[in-house]
Amino acid sequence: MSLSAILQATTVFGIIPIVDYVSQTSREDLSTVSKIVFDFINSIGFSVSMISLGLTLVIVILLRVLINFLENYFRFKTIYDYLKVFSVDFFSVVVRAKIPSFEMNTYGKLSNTLTNETQKMSAGMDALMKVVFSFVTVVAFASTMFFISPALSLLMGALGLILFFPITWLANSLKTFYQKKYVNNLNFLGDNTYNILSNIKLVKGFGNEEKSIKNLDGNISGLRDSIFRSSLTSSVNATLTEPLIFIIIVIIAYYSQNYLELGIPLLVAFMFSANRLGLFLNIFFTSLNQYYGYIPSYRQFFEIHSFLNQNKEKMHGKELKDFVNRINFDDVSFSYDSSNKVLNQATFNIKKGEKVAIVGESGAGKSTIIDLIMGFQKPTSGSISFDNANINELSSNSIRKIIGYVPQKPTLIPGTLRENFQWSKENITDEEINNILHRTDCMNFMSNLQEGLDTEIGNIGDKLSGGQIQRLCLARALGKNPGILILDEPTSSLDKKSEIEIKNLLENLKEITILCVTHRREIVENFDKTIFLDKGKASNI
Repeated sequence: MSLSAILQATTVFGIIPIVDYVSQTSREDLSTVSKIVFDFINSIGFSVSMISLGLTLVIVILLRVLINFLENYFRFKTIYDYLKVFSVDFFSVVVRAKIPSFEMNTYGKLSNTLTNETQKMSAGMDALMKVVFSFVTVVAFASTMFFISPALSLLMGALGLILFFPITWLANSLKTFYQKKYVNNLNFLGDNTYNILSNIKLVKGFGNEEKSIKNLDGNISGLRDSIFRSSLTSSVNATLTEPLIFIIIVIIAYYSQNYLELGIPLLVAFMFSANRLGLFLNIFFTSLNQYYGYIPSYRQFFEIHSFLNQNKEKMHGKELKDFVNRINFDDVSFSYDSSNKVLNQATFNIKKGEKVAIVGESGAGKSTIIDLIMGFQKPTSGSISFDNANINELSSNSIRKIIGYVPQKPTLIPGTLRENFQWSKENITDEEINNILHRTDCMNFMSNLQEGLDTEIGNIGDKLSGGQIQRLCLARALGKNPGILILDEPTSSLDKKSEIEIKNLLENLKEITILCVTHRREIVENFDKTIFLDKGKASNI
């Protein structure tokens, strides 16, 4: 950028010889710049003429254009490379964070940071590069002007400082303030939109469509007001720059005419430089104002990134290759806060090949058992071990690789049915998928899906019941051939018929350890073991 800026200023020196030549100035009265240029042209075997002077200026301009193109190429490449780096790095930190720290940041805030604030950060880099480029260019033109007339240059610098500094400081402060409000409003909008759309049946069921629209309207109004004020601040700053520069140029012209003896060529060159300096000053202040507007995006990104990065899951550690013996809970206690223990010195074991049910009232700590086994949470006290290896010494990822997990809310990921199974096991074959579908009694309703495994999840709609979707989720979990199958309230939202189907399916699964959390004892009545949770205490029944 500095080379292009220097060439910008060099074009000024190409104008002075042309003005001297047109004015037919005598050799003795030529400016120093004109003498140097004339002597250079003569030294390479050409005579001084409008053609030779014009060609010299054109060559300098073309060289500047070429260098400017190359600078822009590398500038844009750097900006968009960093956009990718910011986005991928942030997403990586989010998915690798511990569940509790992940949940401390709302969906809207995380989603907005990933999709919007990272783009603003790359735009901020572009603005910062423009600030640097325009600053170097301003320095180059200022140096040219100082070479022509130190007195006029100092006067212009003093006027610029007096007129521009207060306005720029105020504009940048306001820009940062309003952009911070804008970022916060985007976070709230993301949260509100997600909550409404993901619970649309609940919204309609309570007849709260208009209330939801009103809430969203309030969010968007706040968003509009903050971005309007931010944009208006930038606009006022940019609008004032040009007339202030014009005022400075008029004062300079008046001063030079009445108090300095400056030749026409040098005055023309000085005024041209002043004009170009004003142009790049405008770019400088506008870009600086834009950069200040993006500072809240950087702050939010790095605050979340730093917090989540400090709370990463333990992905490294001893590898659990397989589950061969038992899971032991030894005096395990857990609490989300110091005043309320969810588990209180719970002791039990789960042997390989057993079907184990965990039952209890709502809030008894059933789902907490799953979170602890899968490493989503860590016990407050006591120990958990897999095959006599303490869970704290094991890689969380290696534990989850041997577990097939069916969450309480049956969820199929966007994509095809085949892609859902590939989510569980990347290299799974169609033959393996079909065997699992037969094993889980899914084939009897697969005929409703004309495209079979290529059916898009979004196209299923009402073709499948809740029980059928639950069975597909169970089939997906079995697709990875897990050593342990964990189900969290697998029948909580199913009708009686679907509940019986899931019960029979679980009982028919052989040679796999099953841990089923439920509050309906009838679906686990034939399990090998039932662990009852009551007020944080665990007992076998």
